[in-house]
This record gives sequence, structure tokens and C-alpha cells, in this order.
Amino acid sequence: MIQQNIPKKLTHFNPTPHKTSPKLHMRVKVRHLLIRIIYDDGITDPTVVLPQIAKALNNSIEYYYGDYGNIPLRYGYQVKYFNSITGLCLIRVPRNFCQTVVYSTTNVKKLNGKGVKLDILHISGTINRCQQIAIELSRQYLKEFALQAYLQGEKDKEKEMGSSVSEGYEQKIILTTDGDIIVDQNTLENIAQIEQEISQIDAVQ
Repeated sequence: MIQQNIPKKLTHFNPTPHKTSPKLHMRVKVRHLLIRIIYDDGITDPTVVLPQIAKALNNSIEYYYGDYGNIPLRYGYQVKYFNSITGLCLIRVPRNFCQTVVYSTTNVKKLNGKGVKLDILHISGTINRCQQIAIELSRQYLKEFALQAYLQGEKDKEKEMGSSVSEGYEQKIILTTDGDIIVDQNTLENIAQIEQEISQIDAVQ
């Protein structure tokens, strides 16, 4: 008689509990664009606000790219920051549609009825690098604006007095030998405020 190898009945069965796989969070790869708005007449418009920048870019993307352009507008695209004094603007876009947004910026020609040009200053995969550059440029621009205003004020005073400014006038802005600009307290406060605003830009929302 041929004996068959019949497995014995299992009396104890303790299966290893199934471990649920952790939830996967898809991370959308993005690019951050640092842009400066340059006015054709060289005079900034303090009345321009962030929603106007976003609307102008949205219109440009939709006009030139149609339904294809609507994709970045719905997923991951956002105007994160804008300052009307420095003209600096920070935009987050999906990585695959970065060039779409870049090309669309060249077609924005007017804001509030004034001729403008959108200059791409930096493109980065992280927002931190754009923030650093934005802070450095903001500091530079505000010092230059303060110096220009000071020099213009000096010229106006000379015209009024018919001669050079009196020696008793308190000079608040100085151009040092290494090219740096020492500015007045009001400008320093504006610089500190803008630096804080840029540093607090949320990379997620």
C-alpha cells in the first residue's frame, strides 16, 4: 500500500497580521519664479496689487495656451508675493509647466494702463533660494531709491536757494567709497519690514 504524504491537520494557526502600507503623499514638483516688474517710464505704480498681477498672468496664459494653459492654473500655480515698491514678484508653478508661465510673462505688456516688462530674475526648485535673492535685491533697490530721492531733493533745494545747500543741512544718506549706501532710519525700517514679509512667505499654501 502506497502511503501518501498527507499533511497533518493544523491545530494552531497564528498568521502574521497584515501590515497596512503607509499612505503615500504625492508631492507635486514645482518651480519658483522671481520676477521684477519694470515700468516703461521708470516710475513704479504703488496702486498695483497682487491680484492684478495674478489676473494679468492668468489672462496671458489662457490667451496663448488655451485649455492646455488652464492646467497649471488649476494645479500648483500661485502668485505668492508682490511688492509694489520694489516690483518684485514670486510665483509658484508646476515644474512641467514652468516654461509655459515663463513665456506668458513676456506677453504681459500693461498693468493699470501703464507699459511694463516682466523680467525673470531667478528660477529655483526651492522657495528658500528665491527668498534670499528677493531680500538682497529689495535691500539694494530701496537703498537706490532713497539715494535717488535724496539727490533729487538736493537739486531742488539748490534751485530754490540759487546756490549750494547750506552747511547746516543734516545729510541722512551717504555713498561710501566701496559703493555701499548708508540710508536714513525710515528706509532702514522699510527694508526690515519687507525682509520680514519675504521671510514669512509660506512654501506650502
